[in-house]
Amino acid sequence: MTNKESQSVEYKQTWRNDCLKVISAFANSNGGVLIVGLDDTGKPYGLRNTKKLLEDIPNTIRNKRYKQNNGNPGFDEFGGKRNFKDGWYW
Repeated sequence: MTNKESQSVEYKQTWRNDCLKVISAFANSNGGVLIVGLDDTGKPYGLRNTKKLLEDIPNTIRNKRYKQNNGNPGFDEFGGKRNFKDGWYW
């Protein structure tokens, strides 16, 4: 990789639930890219069972997301403005 980690790019060697914090931070800011399978310097670390991982990651995100709002998206007042609440902010 030629890019280094930054405010909008994060490398993780493996998928762990603490990756959800990175995703949440990106969702609550200007966005970003989480790349799983690279070490902190951007060197390939390698992943096992990638097919299962490609299923597990979105399922984990979806399950965590709906636990926060009990599966009830809606609107909240925050800062005097009406804001959509979909569960990404945990």
